[in-house]
Amino acid sequence: RASSEGMINPADLNAIEEAMQLKEQTDGKVVVFTMGPPDAEKALRDAMALGCDESCLITDRAVAGGDTVAKAIQLYGEFDLILGGALSADGETGQVAAMVAEELNLPHVVEIQSVKYKEDQAGKVEVVKKMHDTSFRIACATPAVLSVNFGCNEPRLATLRSKRAAKSKPLVTYTNAEL
Repeated sequence: RASSEGMINPADLNAIEEAMQLKEQTDGKVVVFTMGPPDAEKALRDAMALGCDESCLITDRAVAGGDTVAKAIQLYGEFDLILGGALSADGETGQVAAMVAEELNLPHVVEIQSVKYKEDQAGKVEVVKKMHDTSFRIACATPAVLSVNFGCNEPRLATLRSKRAAKSKPLVTYTNAEL
């Protein structure tokens, strides 16, 4: 998610880092989605400078205030995992990932600390969730939606080279009519 200033939501930076670590383990692909005005493209380019492969901007006055991210993800194609920040910087409501999971009828684990694919079981991930002073390991079938806690990892920084490369990476735009 991008803020109104075109910056990446802080908890989403942690989600991007988790996605990048999974990508490095599996040689997968990371696609980042946001809904906002056309200038939200800046946040998507910033995410691609962090290593995300592609991005999708949902922008149309008709969808202002609504949640059409799930429909855009469906339209975009197949996926194993959907990761998002557990809380947004503005309202801190933690609703987007839960709404996406509900709309796509997928399992959802909230406020995770880390995720990894289970080597001995295809189609499953293991997430670590902390509650108070206790850590829980939860096995979850994929596809799934995971909400990543703010501060659970150290997000990577973009380099000048990666920022330049991000300018040529694919960015799809969806309007209300397409969704």
